[in-house]
Amino acid sequence: MNNVMELEFYGSQTAELFSKELKESLAGVLRHLMVTDENDPNCGFTPASLPGHSWCDTMWTRDAGTLLRELVCWGRLHEACLLTDQLLRLVGKNEQGYYTFPEYFWAGKVRSGRELDGTGSILIALISLYGYLPEGDRTRQNIKNFLLDAASPVNGILDELRARPLLAGSGEFGGGCFVEGEHVNVVQNNLIRIALIAAAGWYLRVDARSMAERCAGAAAKLKAGIKQYLIDDNGCLIWCVDPVTLRPDPSILERKINRGSGLINGVLTMTADVCGMSLRRAGFFAYDAAEKTFDRLYNTPLRHELFEKYGIWTQFDDWVAGFTGPSYGQGYAIQSMLLLDRLDMAGKALRYLAEETFSPLRPYKIKRESPYYFFERYYCPYSIEQNAELEVGCGPLNVVCVAEPLKIGRMLAGLDLCGEKPVIAPRLPEGFDGYEAKDVLFPTGDGWTGVNISCRKEHGQLQISIERKA
Repeated sequence: MNNVMELEFYGSQTAELFSKELKESLAGVLRHLMVTDENDPNCGFTPASLPGHSWCDTMWTRDAGTLLRELVCWGRLHEACLLTDQLLRLVGKNEQGYYTFPEYFWAGKVRSGRELDGTGSILIALISLYGYLPEGDRTRQNIKNFLLDAASPVNGILDELRARPLLAGSGEFGGGCFVEGEHVNVVQNNLIRIALIAAAGWYLRVDARSMAERCAGAAAKLKAGIKQYLIDDNGCLIWCVDPVTLRPDPSILERKINRGSGLINGVLTMTADVCGMSLRRAGFFAYDAAEKTFDRLYNTPLRHELFEKYGIWTQFDDWVAGFTGPSYGQGYAIQSMLLLDRLDMAGKALRYLAEETFSPLRPYKIKRESPYYFFERYYCPYSIEQNAELEVGCGPLNVVCVAEPLKIGRMLAGLDLCGEKPVIAPRLPEGFDGYEAKDVLFPTGDGWTGVNISCRKEHGQLQISIERKA
């Protein structure tokens, strides 16, 4: 089933390093984290981190959803099916009788919860995988049964939205890291909105027209709710509001962990997973608000200074001096730069990410099997100056910190597979002169077509050749 995509950029040390880091890190996750023995009842289970690191015994649903998305896009369909089957075995029903995903799973333990971003990302990835699998495939049928079940997460979302304009959820994309309770978060609600858009298309495909109409209507309702309650008077996104009053709560927004949080860039970056990589042209309603929010974050004096000096996009204003990560900080920022066509910024940020991955700041001590493995926490000289504690946290191969750079690689190559027809629209910053992509899978709705792609810059223009594989 696997027809694994190979993607190699060239033109600079940054391009070559980043290519190796993508390849080695994905291979590392599959070798060291994912259970792939099909005789093991936990087959497909993928813990967040390596043994000895934080959360090494748990599979986080947000991580699993983003990994599943990239496994599909990189042609790792066999492993994608293993992960899917495990997720569908573990998810339990909530008090209302709907399958809802928790923040994380322990191996072998069925659970439900209120992790809207985990639920949304998994739904999007399941629908994507379905389109690559042939009729009669067991996992394809499992996905179909799950989504058509009266207890599906989609029905749970639709049921809840009957009585409210927006959804309340928990976790890092609820009230924020370490913030308890449920909150109406702009990233979670937009993610559920685009998951409903994807679901509407899928239900039409399987001739469930009533469900398709309900999903489209609910997505429109969330769009209206976000516009009314989660965009401020200056046209910027609001991180979250109180679930009862639907007003901003300063006691939440002003917590150190939420001030300047780069996680809010997820509104823009996640939308590309369903609506494609040309979001302004596609008419994404919150494009301007996301761009203003990005600029507001960038123009925070310290973040601006450190980015210009080192290429680091700090993940928070105050929490841990000079800190970022390849997922929610540097990762979302680079994806935003590409989606906003800020290629000069993207080149600078990619250089920091690639070089810091390969040769981390001293005296930061991180032990890895390979110098090409992405890891969770990245720092800069400002961290040393401020005597910050250089914690390793989830360490090398933290799943979401591998998945988001994999998405960056696809975005650079311009592999936009979200619409009815694949689009190839590379975004290559300085130092990335071209790429070779072998065994790229284009979905057909009930299988795939394989192609090889060659792209190079020539006299200021991109020259692209595509060869369909026999």
